[in-house]
Amino acid sequence: MISNDTTRITQESVTGEDGDEEDEQGMPEENASINVSLDEGNYIWPQFFSRIRETLYLDSSSVIQEQSLSHLQMGSNNDIASSPEEAHRLRKAINGFPPRAVADFLISVCIKHGTDNFFYFDQATFMSEIDQFYTDSRSPLRQDTRFVCLALAAFALGSQWTTLEKPTELQRNAIIQPDYGDPGKIFYSHAKTLVPDIIDRPNLVTVQAIYLLGVYLMPASAISSSYVYLGLALRTALTINLHMDNSDDTTLSSTEKEVRRRLWWSIYSLERTTTLKLNRPRSISAEIISAPIPSPCPTFDKAQVFDNHLHQIFYAKLALIIDRVAESSSLSMWPPVQSSGTDNPRQWFETVEAELKSWKRSLPSDFALELIDPRDSRYRAVFHLHLQYYYAWIAAGKVCVVAVVREHLRHHIAKEKSPLYRDQSVPSLARHCIKAAKKLLRLFENITNTNNLTRFSFTDFQGCSISTIIVLLAGIMNRDPEYETQVNFGLESLRKMADGNKSAKTGVQFVEMLRSIADEAVAKLRQTVYHSQAQPGTYEDNESKYVQWAEWLARADGSQRPTAHSPARTMMGPSSSQVFSAVQNPTSATAHDVGYQWQTPLSHSSISPSILGSDTPTVPRARLRKHSNALVYIPDSAGHEHLQSLHTENVPEATNPSLQWLHGDDQTFLTCLTGFDMLDFADLTGPVDSADV
Repeated sequence: MISNDTTRITQESVTGEDGDEEDEQGMPEENASINVSLDEGNYIWPQFFSRIRETLYLDSSSVIQEQSLSHLQMGSNNDIASSPEEAHRLRKAINGFPPRAVADFLISVCIKHGTDNFFYFDQATFMSEIDQFYTDSRSPLRQDTRFVCLALAAFALGSQWTTLEKPTELQRNAIIQPDYGDPGKIFYSHAKTLVPDIIDRPNLVTVQAIYLLGVYLMPASAISSSYVYLGLALRTALTINLHMDNSDDTTLSSTEKEVRRRLWWSIYSLERTTTLKLNRPRSISAEIISAPIPSPCPTFDKAQVFDNHLHQIFYAKLALIIDRVAESSSLSMWPPVQSSGTDNPRQWFETVEAELKSWKRSLPSDFALELIDPRDSRYRAVFHLHLQYYYAWIAAGKVCVVAVVREHLRHHIAKEKSPLYRDQSVPSLARHCIKAAKKLLRLFENITNTNNLTRFSFTDFQGCSISTIIVLLAGIMNRDPEYETQVNFGLESLRKMADGNKSAKTGVQFVEMLRSIADEAVAKLRQTVYHSQAQPGTYEDNESKYVQWAEWLARADGSQRPTAHSPARTMMGPSSSQVFSAVQNPTSATAHDVGYQWQTPLSHSSISPSILGSDTPTVPRARLRKHSNALVYIPDSAGHEHLQSLHTENVPEATNPSLQWLHGDDQTFLTCLTGFDMLDFADLTGPVDSADV
């Protein structure tokens, strides 16, 4: 929030309510519409008329601008009077405020752990206003619906990160552990009742309050409520022209201009990356944005409790690259890439690769996790910058990983010799994707070892899930010695983050189901290769049986070990390029690739006829754009749902009672939460033509 302007407007608004109450009650609708226009025009109209004068070769008149600005400010100060219903909602919301000590704690946690790479408000001014609210019973802030909504949103967001402020072991015994539900819902339940009131009179604080509510809701309902709130924050920001360049606006101070830019880019960056993860279309085109990227503002930055202006700058730049990464869905990579066409996947990939590497090289030297104190607010902020960077690589190559896995199975199981794709950027993108997934898992090991892994983070859960899924898919082609360690660590991390979140717990089961599918694919693959190459009674057959015994013993021994996290170096495996040796040189398979038939682990309750009955690996998908071989939820006569393969007749039903509560958006949310939806399995199933032209 603006350091000076917000308080001034708030105080004068209350004065306006007292002075003009009778008139405004007589025509509330007209005043509401005028008020919205004036709030917007307060920043735009003087500049607008100045440009008209310049266009007509007239000198700009500061007198006219000052008179216009004065008139607009007077009009904007006459805020509409609260209706009795709104006043009742406001009083009820204020009664939901916590004691002062608790409020200070939650605000400090919100700033320290919840701010991350974003900009929410001027921290110094907001804390000063919180102090005024609690110490002055006649404070105008107690009549400001927008401020009250913003404060409640900050309390709710801070509540989610309190686990990172738990006391030490010596103190923990004296603390009553809170319920493992959502600790911020008590504040959100009050804040959401004020949203209809504040969107009628949008200003900067309105945008901030709605934005914080969207961030708060991400872990529990990213696909529904959070998605709506973030979209509402984006459109409200558009309403007050935060996306426009305000460099020439003489009515704003340099600090006010920077605040507006930072808030805009924070909202746009989070909304854009989230829509990509949710497999939703972009809300707006980046081409309409003229607001400059945030820049340092020394005086303002020094006053912040957590100065993260550099994080905001690099996150905004990365968001623009991720926006271009999303364009991969429009490239004709699958079905087979043709050598001609308007879209050039190779050129697109080279551009994105260069931009991502350039962004990584431009990071300050102190943006390395090993150089940051794990208790520092910057630690998780920098972690999320690296997470989003690796996620960009994963997003760019996710479908290509499925393509090369399918090519591998197609060659060995279906005995198809013709290539599935022609463009060599496909395996290259897949290599980068798998490499990024493994590096991302190592990042999660770092934050686990420093006790920074926490619940209630959609970004963390989704990042860990999609990286684990990519490792599972890559393991179908080749399982290096670190495969089991990587997968077990990924699943264990997901279980910890899912604690207290029903949807996230079911998301973990989704990933476990994919592990079962991957194991079946490998079993069938090795069985097929074994029968085609091994001869009974030969030395090679005996050697393959030894390999089968050795691998079984290693797997059985590993399953008996505790799931403690190994040092970071244990996650370092062979180069991901080895994964593709069997794809690019299928005739060079060694004895280690044959003769081993393992069973689906007993811990995985689901079965997957999609692998055993077809050459195409598929997963549950909430929505199908066309007929395919995907698994879908089909209700039985009792109204429950079970998984059934559309391409296989007379196959066992893959049911899971714990998943029967899923309906509608729940299914969509879980596929997005885990990253399944990004892989577009439903679009890649069924018979596929070869790449021959």
